[in-house]
Amino acid sequence: MKKLRDRSVLLWGTVLYFLSFAVISFHNTPIVLIISMLIATIGELMHIPVKQTLLANMIPDHARGVYLSLYGLMAIGGSALAGLFFSGVGSFHPMSLLDSCYCQGFRWLGSMVG
Repeated sequence: MKKLRDRSVLLWGTVLYFLSFAVISFHNTPIVLIISMLIATIGELMHIPVKQTLLANMIPDHARGVYLSLYGLMAIGGSALAGLFFSGVGSFHPMSLLDSCYCQGFRWLGSMVG
């Protein structure tokens, strides 16, 4: 990976990640789902480290902790809102907000412990 430029690794990792989840959305064959998830994992492993490095290099040294913590908070908040809105597609369930909060709480707890 070190031989490839950051921009191309970021681009190809994102493309693999996106296309794999597109395949997962339209297929229900177990082997296709497993292969697509493996490809999505490879794409994620390609683009996340490059994205985090680029983000860390853009931020001034004295404010790096604040920026990166807000970036992580926005990612978790976006996941919570996506879970809230997509769990109620077609109808609103009062428990969807609670489910979303539980899922994000466990995710936050796991990130603090691990």
